[in-house]
Amino acid sequence: MVNDTTTAVNSTIVSSKGGAALSDEQLTDLLRPGKEFENSLSTLVKTLSMGTTNLLIVKLKDYSSAPHVLLSYFAAQKMPGVYVSINKPYADIVKTLSAQPTQTQFVDAITALTGMGADDNATVTYIDSPLALVELNLAISDRLKGLVSNQKFLILDSVSTLLVYNTPQSVEKFCHTVIAKNRSENVVGLFLMIESEDHRDVVETLAQFVDNVIAVKQG
Repeated sequence: MVNDTTTAVNSTIVSSKGGAALSDEQLTDLLRPGKEFENSLSTLVKTLSMGTTNLLIVKLKDYSSAPHVLLSYFAAQKMPGVYVSINKPYADIVKTLSAQPTQTQFVDAITALTGMGADDNATVTYIDSPLALVELNLAISDRLKGLVSNQKFLILDSVSTLLVYNTPQSVEKFCHTVIAKNRSENVVGLFLMIESEDHRDVVETLAQFVDNVIAVKQG
């Protein structure tokens, strides 16, 4: 049985006497497409408990905003963590951020497939391929162990992309292993996945391992 929790946020512009008027830039930001989803996701993340692993189901049209929202939230909280990218190269991700997330470690499993040369450094570990699930698992563990904090996050972007390269059974086993390793740690896990009927069986299997399956929707 999938625990499908929907978070909805309704955004309203309120004008009150004595309140500062919104600038054109602020008003444009409030009304731009995708703002409702970003507000919903930001509000949702605040409610998640440390020590839990959460499967976040996101609609395709909203998906591109999710990594930026999550990384910005944890940067504002000054919480260290690990971002696992199977979807976009590390270099492309950091370009979308207003500031370098100095407390975030990265594991990049896609850059090697683009043909771009890249060497591991203090911030990022490069994996040869999304098929290298054992190597990916070890890199995640090493990066998390290197973080000195009693609160950490782990973002996996994304389960859907892993399923492009691997069998559902391999992906389910990989996710189960990662979750089990971090069960005793004070890590909040966020496994992203695009909403799709094609992967319903995978969601139902992962629901047995994670603490919450959450469909992120706009209000």
